Amino acid sequence: MAKSVAHQKKAKKSVSDKLIKIAKPEWVFLILGIFFGLYFVFLNPPWQSNDEDRHFVHSYFIAKGYFVAEQGDNKIGGVIPVNVVQVPLMFQGIRFSDSIKISKSKLEELERIPLNPENKQFFHDQLYSYNIVGYIPNVIGIFLGQVINSNPVWLNWWGRIGGLAFYLVIIFFAIKFAPVYKNVLMLYALTPMPLYQGASVTYDILSISLTFLFFAVVLKYAFESESYITHRELLFIVLILLVQRFAKDGYPLLPFLFFVIPASKFKLKLKSIYVYLIMFVFCVALYYLPNWTWGKIIAAQGYHLEKSVALLKDLMKNQAMNIDYQMQNPGKVVSNIIGNINYFRQEWTGGTIGRFGYSYTLLPNWFFLLHGLILLSVGFLESKKEIVVRFWQKSIFFVVGVGSVLGIIVMSYFISPVGANMVFGLQGRYLIQAVPIILFLVYNSRFDFPRWNKWGVLILAGYIVFSLSYALMYLDDVFYRIP
Repeated sequence: MAKSVAHQKKAKKSVSDKLIKIAKPEWVFLILGIFFGLYFVFLNPPWQSNDEDRHFVHSYFIAKGYFVAEQGDNKIGGVIPVNVVQVPLMFQGIRFSDSIKISKSKLEELERIPLNPENKQFFHDQLYSYNIVGYIPNVIGIFLGQVINSNPVWLNWWGRIGGLAFYLVIIFFAIKFAPVYKNVLMLYALTPMPLYQGASVTYDILSISLTFLFFAVVLKYAFESESYITHRELLFIVLILLVQRFAKDGYPLLPFLFFVIPASKFKLKLKSIYVYLIMFVFCVALYYLPNWTWGKIIAAQGYHLEKSVALLKDLMKNQAMNIDYQMQNPGKVVSNIIGNINYFRQEWTGGTIGRFGYSYTLLPNWFFLLHGLILLSVGFLESKKEIVVRFWQKSIFFVVGVGSVLGIIVMSYFISPVGANMVFGLQGRYLIQAVPIILFLVYNSRFDFPRWNKWGVLILAGYIVFSLSYALMYLDDVFYRIP
């Protein structure tokens, strides 16, 4: 009898050990990401992610070969099917937060509206000046998916699926490369808001996923004892930063994470001081590179539009004028920015965790509190005594992470209407790229948690299933009515 009990315990231990060995964070991320990501693709009503209608139309233009838009009669764009523009207009910016809902039967009707490719006309592309790089995932999805089903609703879904595929693959490798904080990357990449963006038609996909990848690569070459920077690795880092920069504006400090990597990790013919100097010049020049290249291409087209008279003259937007006006009283600028942070703190932090539709619908406060505490806790528990982060390295993480958040807030303040005391248009999703970097500030190498190191992946997998299931049920309840 005793032998039988001992044998059962041994068998259970063997199964649990195998499960722990198999459950690697990158594979848990990929499996859960595919399952829940596809749910987000199809549950989220068409064109209801942030500005998705415009991003979709721009992606369609690119998929049809309009890498550079054409000049029309007070329009800049190209000739595309009418339904590519008209069908999304039926779903323009629905305010789910005001208890407005979509009928599922109405959505089924829209799914049956054909593309009618022969019915074309010249349409204006509101994002004609946007760099095409950030739209590559969605364009590939639309280009391939149209072979199966080309009606507008399905084209939107194909674009989302293409974006989701890139999001999952890139972050899979980010988690795989990271020598530490794998569980943090897994958990945050499967947080409702980042995954919601990853399953949308938007340039955020490459921006977010490549930021996570760059962060992981920096951790790898800074702290993994057997990893060194050769010419190949340096070229890989430069390529990541180039694509990330061309995908979306707003993160000029991000490339400077490179300087977390100590000189002892360079295996290059150049002396380390020259490597740092070259990379510093590159990081500075990188900010201006899209304007020096894509900006010049757009400027060379000689586009012109007749400016419409502003409907609200007291909300005139002119960045240069606003900066001149605001800097007449720098003390007031600082006071206003602090006041905005205090006023919008819940909205902005909520936007990094779960804010849906046209950024009108927040998950409940208890979810933000719970998820935020779990993120911080996992950040602290994800420790390895052999990986010691020096003070100067933590300082760089602090400057890049916190500096990126403050920089986005300050930039948004100065591009708001002239003389405004409030920040206009800033959404919490703009801060997603900075979250993993800021979370690394709670990393510790003093305490070790062997039980967490053993069971953490499985515990988090269970929590992720709960959190994403709740988010999807919440969205279904908020978005839809039956019939």
